[in-house]
Amino acid sequence: MTKKTRGVLAIAVDHADYGRMAINLARSIRLRDPQLPLAIATNLDPNQFRGIYDYVVPWKFDRWPGLLSKLQAPEMSPFDDTLFLDVDLLVYGSLEPLFKVLAGNFFCAFGSELKPNRWFKRMAPIRALVPGAGRLSLIGAAYYFEKGPAADAIYERAREWNDRYEELEIRTHRAGRNEEPLFAMAMYEAGLDAPVIQTQTSAVNLCMPSVGFFEVNVINGRAIRCENGAEVNQLFMHFGGDWKTCYQYLQEEMRLQMHAARRGRSGFFGTLRSLWSLGEYFVQSPRRMLRLRAALSLVRRHLS
Repeated sequence: MTKKTRGVLAIAVDHADYGRMAINLARSIRLRDPQLPLAIATNLDPNQFRGIYDYVVPWKFDRWPGLLSKLQAPEMSPFDDTLFLDVDLLVYGSLEPLFKVLAGNFFCAFGSELKPNRWFKRMAPIRALVPGAGRLSLIGAAYYFEKGPAADAIYERAREWNDRYEELEIRTHRAGRNEEPLFAMAMYEAGLDAPVIQTQTSAVNLCMPSVGFFEVNVINGRAIRCENGAEVNQLFMHFGGDWKTCYQYLQEEMRLQMHAARRGRSGFFGTLRSLWSLGEYFVQSPRRMLRLRAALSLVRRHLS
């Protein structure tokens, strides 16, 4: 019997910033899982990913643009078992135990039970079609699927719901359609419940930096958030659309650049770019200058 393959899939489309984040994601994974296969589907220059990703999959996103590109993940992935991660994530621990926990789940999403109307303008038509589907608001930064008819059915059903997006008055995200409510509806039809799966894998809860206190150091594998007065160590930190203005993400990027430079996998200009991004961040607000000391301290330790 042929051994099943497994690996991580990411998508970088249209903008150079997504390529930049995809490289940061891969570097954060390589710190602890240097042998775990990584794949990226992209319409950007593939050369920037050589030596960082094992598989670079050229892809056209015309039919499924933006966040809907995730609906094509099974066709993009070269693996039997795939962990899809958004490029605005960083990883703070080994993913190997997660693959073991998730084995046998043909499809699952890491989600949270949020406000019922987060994605649906009116709940009545949704509940009439898929009872319970409005209860779940996915954080669509991570999905796991195992190739086969069962997972294919989830993706196909999500695509079918996309055809009724306006009719069902599903909310958009940044002026575009979002895959999260489509997957939520498909999952509930199939009897899957993301909050239950999330409880079984509590170590991988996703967290937005804008929600509550957190502390991160990707090199040390530390991603702490405060929950009900207790510290919780995250496997992922999901920076979302805040990454360009988030001091912590820019600091983490600089740490990854410096670590890669030490190991001969990144040039001097990559580190300069990270420093420039931090500089742009600081000058946007006088308050942010208070954080400059910490950034300079990090640079000083690197140079010493």
